[in-house]
Amino acid sequence: MVTILVDATDITQLSGSRTAVYELYKAVIPLKQDWRFIIFVSALEREFLQYQNVKQVCIPSHNRLLQRMFLQLHILKFELLSTADIVHFARSVGGYVFRAKSIVSVFDISSIILPNYYPFSTYVYWKKVAPWLLSSSTKIIAISHTVKNDLVNSYGFPDDKIEVVYCAPKTDLVKSYIDTHQLDIEKLKIKYSLPNKYLLYLGILAKKKNLPTLIKSLVLLKKRSIQFPPLVISGDVYRKSDDFESIKSTIQSHKLQQDVMIIGPVRDDELAALYSGAEIFVYPSLHEGFGIPCIEAMVCGVPVITTASGAIPEIVADAAYLIENPLDPELYANAIALLINNPEFRQKLIDKGKKRSQDFEWTKSAKKLIEIFESII
Repeated sequence: MVTILVDATDITQLSGSRTAVYELYKAVIPLKQDWRFIIFVSALEREFLQYQNVKQVCIPSHNRLLQRMFLQLHILKFELLSTADIVHFARSVGGYVFRAKSIVSVFDISSIILPNYYPFSTYVYWKKVAPWLLSSSTKIIAISHTVKNDLVNSYGFPDDKIEVVYCAPKTDLVKSYIDTHQLDIEKLKIKYSLPNKYLLYLGILAKKKNLPTLIKSLVLLKKRSIQFPPLVISGDVYRKSDDFESIKSTIQSHKLQQDVMIIGPVRDDELAALYSGAEIFVYPSLHEGFGIPCIEAMVCGVPVITTASGAIPEIVADAAYLIENPLDPELYANAIALLINNPEFRQKLIDKGKKRSQDFEWTKSAKKLIEIFESII
């Protein structure tokens, strides 16, 4: 029996990283029930408990260094017992493998591209440590061709060492959107005290997400006397590069307390209603390896304004309004005003977005990952 060890530690926080790992293996495992998966997690995942061929090994994440040490000891144990064929470091952090083949997934190298937005230790890791760990792996998985090109250009890896496996919208979101009715949206609005109409940002509150620039664009809309719905920000703090205080101070300094709401993260079963209730989804990120929320908004029939940064143009294609300079508030103000005042253009983006979102699904990505596994066993 083929045995795959999977590093899925520290995916408990709601983020694109969690979606990329959890959803991928939720699709892979049912397709290979004759394989054994030993998944290292920080907390047990209920979804994986139903499978006979899955064993979860819990490694608490209170201390990052200790977590990595315990993970390495577990990997070494399984290798010495000759029960590991492949080790997949699925969390964008590599490790040492003694006998088995190894694969490292990389979501982006933002800390190299935007070093001022990350702690110095993160920059040093990706500049000095990551290249060694990645070069020692059998294969590297990038979540977009943009990330693959970044890895080739930054580290000089050969093209054939890196495979691309796309992300996709959450499977439960796609299912729940089909069943979402106006009543579900109204219930959500009551629960979170949301306005009848709103702009939406959904994602972690990290510095690279560039939310202060988006907030400043609302000041420009006010100066032009353009009516706009309040901006609802939904997401969790990001301990590696948190921007919560800057977001709050930007709101306060521009007296936008009535125009911006921060509601924190919502449950997965509420996402479809939250997206569907929005007039426009705005994603002002300075760099992305993929940009899952953009595709999720498209699934839910919401027009998307986002940036021409990182992999976003590759992923959204012509199905979103792209901001060329992500640090210019005026460009966001222009885009929001256009979509508010031009219903025909708004509907055109909605139609294109729904079509584009159909190009990404986790089953397709799972089959690609299985092909990669089979090619190196």
